[in-house]
Amino acid sequence: MAALRVLCAALALLVAVTAVDRPPILSVHGTHSEVYRVIGRMFKKSINATIDHLVSEETLAFYESPQGRADYNQMSATVHRKYPGYIHEMRGLADGAGVPFSHIMMANMHFELSTLQRKTVAFKGCSDVLVSNDNVTLIGHNEDGASVNVDHMGFINATFTDPRHPAWAPFDSEPFLAFAYPGVLAGNAFGWNQHGIAFTTNAVFPKEIDTRGTPRYILSRDLLNAHSIEDAIERIMFAQPIASGFALNIGSLHEKRLVNVEIGPGFNMLVREVESGTLEHFNMYEALNVEQYDDTSTLHRRAAASRIPLPTDSRSIFDVLGDTSDATWPIYRNGHAPDTDTTLSTTLLDFEKGRIQVFLRNPKLYPEPDFTFPMTLEKDT
Repeated sequence: MAALRVLCAALALLVAVTAVDRPPILSVHGTHSEVYRVIGRMFKKSINATIDHLVSEETLAFYESPQGRADYNQMSATVHRKYPGYIHEMRGLADGAGVPFSHIMMANMHFELSTLQRKTVAFKGCSDVLVSNDNVTLIGHNEDGASVNVDHMGFINATFTDPRHPAWAPFDSEPFLAFAYPGVLAGNAFGWNQHGIAFTTNAVFPKEIDTRGTPRYILSRDLLNAHSIEDAIERIMFAQPIASGFALNIGSLHEKRLVNVEIGPGFNMLVREVESGTLEHFNMYEALNVEQYDDTSTLHRRAAASRIPLPTDSRSIFDVLGDTSDATWPIYRNGHAPDTDTTLSTTLLDFEKGRIQVFLRNPKLYPEPDFTFPMTLEKDT
């Protein structure tokens, strides 16, 4: 218990934001297992309310099959070998939430296991706009997820006390603040750290899964430790082969740089620097040559965005991310059939002003942020 303390001020904030129906902010200080044990306890109701979405009866049946167990074991062995610290985090999360460790591990392989089962698009999510010019360096991000996650998201502000361990290299213990899904390690939505490195992610849908590789949620967790954009790319290379893939939109406060990285299964990766201009990214590979599933929502969102002038500032970013001109497949999503995803939040990462603004409603209509955070963290919060 000496190594673990949940900050009193953070707990007071947790109660306050819950009372007004806003995502809670939980600040935790301790070892990796202790931090995630507290997260599991504090978000126990949310984890139990959403775990069936991540670990469905179909997933459990696949896990019990010879092929499913072999696939799970192979990916699990990779995580144990390369990222023992995140095994501690998942065990802590399982202990705190009172769910089996295997279910938490499967939740963190959700994308891979779903794709292996169905050989189709496992789920959808997220729109991004990156803008770099003489006046601004911005990433705008819609965090889109399954409607079951509404009212169950939260912010995690974690500081770690683990001593450096040679066997964990290059595993680090960097403080971070991230928007997190219940039951999944932080990093899969958006987050930032004390080095001024901030990023968002987009799901993409490769047809093949490399079960030798690192699951995407484990890699995105590790990116919260990046000291620089170059270090983030090195971490991707260390994680290879990657089991599936995703798109990473990453910026540096100190360098005022923006980069989009498309990551594919195996050893496939393409880095695009956004030096001057605008880059829009949805949920299909745009530049990397990967055999992928078409995503109906992406095709519609991309078409809607093409009808809007390219953004050059925050207001015009919101014109894209808040667009609902396609009532069936809007960019700002509402969970209405046939689109089953909902925009859970919109985030503006401003690398010139050094701040992150989070909007819980459509920012095109409601431009006042619900949260504003500095893009820096103290080492010992």
